[in-house]
Amino acid sequence: MSQSPHPKRDNPVSKLTRNREGPMERFFSERNIERYRRMLANPRDEAQRRMILKLLAEEKAQLEAEVRAAGGNRLDRSTSVP
Repeated sequence: MSQSPHPKRDNPVSKLTRNREGPMERFFSERNIERYRRMLANPRDEAQRRMILKLLAEEKAQLEAEVRAAGGNRLDRSTSVP
């Protein structure tokens, strides 16, 4: 296996993008959780209620993973699933 003549360098642009993805993803996860809670207040039927609960649980799990990846410990109670 031959090595490249140029040493591998960190790409500053990709580092900047990676640093912004966390807060952006967290923002969208928080908005989705709020939206699913509003939808849960008046579901069309039992099937929709179950689907909303599933989406809400998945989004909360994703948000918790994002917080842990960013170095946070826990979420505040405002994002807990009912």
